[in-house]
Amino acid sequence: MDETGPSWTARRVAAHRLDFTRVPAPYGDAAADEALAGDVAGDLRITEGRMHEYLAARTAFFDRIVVGALDGGMRQVVIGGAGYDGRALRYAKPGVRWFEVDHPATQADKRERLDRLGLAAPHVRFVAADFAKDPVADLLPAAGLDANAPALFLLEGVAVYLEPAVVDAILDQFRQVAGAGSRLAISVSLSGESDRGGRAGFQASVAAMGEPARSGFAADEAEGILARAGWLVTDGENPTAAARRQRLRSVGLLTAIAGPKRPPSTASQEPQKNQTPQQAPRGRQTPASPVPVPPSEDSLSLSALLSQALVAFTIESDNEAEHLMPHRTQNYGASAQGYGAWLVSMVMYENCLKFVGEEPMTVAELERLARTGTNLDGMRRWGYITIDGTSKKIHKTRPGPGAILRATPRGLQARQVWTPIAGLTEQRWRDRFGADQVARLKDALLAGGRPARPRPARLPPDPRSEPGQPRPGPRPPAEARPRRPADAAPVGPPVQGPALVRARLRARIGALPRGQRQPAPRPEPGGHKAPRPSRPDRHLEGSRELGDGRPGQSAPGGRRARPKGEPGKGRAPDP
Repeated sequence: MDETGPSWTARRVAAHRLDFTRVPAPYGDAAADEALAGDVAGDLRITEGRMHEYLAARTAFFDRIVVGALDGGMRQVVIGGAGYDGRALRYAKPGVRWFEVDHPATQADKRERLDRLGLAAPHVRFVAADFAKDPVADLLPAAGLDANAPALFLLEGVAVYLEPAVVDAILDQFRQVAGAGSRLAISVSLSGESDRGGRAGFQASVAAMGEPARSGFAADEAEGILARAGWLVTDGENPTAAARRQRLRSVGLLTAIAGPKRPPSTASQEPQKNQTPQQAPRGRQTPASPVPVPPSEDSLSLSALLSQALVAFTIESDNEAEHLMPHRTQNYGASAQGYGAWLVSMVMYENCLKFVGEEPMTVAELERLARTGTNLDGMRRWGYITIDGTSKKIHKTRPGPGAILRATPRGLQARQVWTPIAGLTEQRWRDRFGADQVARLKDALLAGGRPARPRPARLPPDPRSEPGQPRPGPRPPAEARPRRPADAAPVGPPVQGPALVRARLRARIGALPRGQRQPAPRPEPGGHKAPRPSRPDRHLEGSRELGDGRPGQSAPGGRRARPKGEPGKGRAPDP
């Protein structure tokens, strides 16, 4: 812009807005905003065309963002490059503080007009700053901005007139003073093959006013700039709203939430070389209480070091998600970002939401992709997924492999928040510990994580298989083998073969050969008697007493004992 006077493009935007239908609100002073815009426009003539339509859509976009934030409880609004924006008047709400940051020349002209029109704005803090030179991150807290509370940051129609490096710097400075739950709305000029003629006409017109366009970004490039500065682009929880925001994103209108901050410079954290230790006070000193000394890193095992790194990375990522996701807690209720479900952790994201989206997926497919199971019933109960098309519990046990999973709008929001967090935490580790250190750690983990290939056990080589050695011949016949002498001392108890043992058992108890056995008769009901104690002169067949073995001897019960050698029923004589 012209360094010596107020912005001409800001005056033209104010003139265009006089013709727009604005988003209504039950608070504020819309007439004051229109009075300021009319005074700024003066005798400027505007023409309806594509630029007029674009400005109407852009104005409505930022109006909706402001009203939605204020209705949601936002108490701080920061307008970067405010120009002659009158939203601080139109949407003034008790308890809300506004901070307008702009070039000193334009801001001085605006304040003069407000005084001349008699439009009081005690709730507005005016911060005069040149984005290319002044430290906005220091000026805003000095003006009263609470950096620990959420705020809404607006950058409407400003980025196109700034160099890309200045855009990156101002986004970073805004993030430094943005508390958890802060939001950002920004308009950028998108570069591409489409509408090259219209963009060239716009560049020529603003250059003629002394305020040339200095930046243009592709859609993905703009999102990358926001992410590097700690702002995560969002689409919202409602699928219909997400589709609408996707269309707005295609014309350079983006919304983002405060994500992980860039790490501060480590130069101020380095110890001073000439710093002398503090002298202890003289006189009687009280002995210090013993303090347990933690083990040094050199004494920790590999498993402990790996656990420390994993826990540190997980906690850092979980904390960032906690600052971004609307949720509730057991003891403190709703979070600063709004009311929501219980938080989803990094483990739940990696094992479930990373793969479950709008398209249906079976449990078997999820376990194949995640290579593990997860608490699906908990994810359903907390409102992140549906199982077989419902959020109600319809499975008495764990859902089977064919059950259908699908993410809910809340699950899609959590997935969108979690997707960049691992990469952002890794980038912070690179900045904190050094890119080379992180790269070496990743290489070591990748090398150690590969499964070792098992090697087959190898026996020592047989010397007879060596070249030149005689190969073993056929086994000699039995008569040629050495025999054990008959009078040799025994080397242990005699070992009986299975066949010999079975033959002796048959001869002893009279067991029938296999295939000819008959079941023993059942005892009559109530007629079963306890077995009598055996004597050395009695023989038993199973559980039946056979007598002393003499021919004709009757066994108890009137049955005659079969003499040894006499054929039984259905049995050949014993040899």
